[in-house]
Amino acid sequence: TLNGDYYGTYTGSDSGTFYVHLDSAGHASGSGQSGTFGISFIITGDATKEGFIQMSGTGIAGNARFNGQLNIKTGQVSGSWLAASIGSGTFSGQRE
Repeated sequence: TLNGDYYGTYTGSDSGTFYVHLDSAGHASGSGQSGTFGISFIITGDATKEGFIQMSGTGIAGNARFNGQLNIKTGQVSGSWLAASIGSGTFSGQRE
């Protein structure tokens, strides 16, 4: 199962931490905290049964897009992010 709580970090043009809860329907919701800009933001998105996840930031991080892959066996998530006003980078995390 993919559902659960995921905690991780992101790096690149900005760096910080994130938390996402993935429910049994594949809907993701959570938050992020920018270490570079000192702001927090809301994250929402969806995951497929195959483990592909797409998320976006809202508010001040409204143009941030996260695309990644969840590993069903290990509970790891990793991918890349892009925000037009900030730049890009990678993210990784673990289901707890």
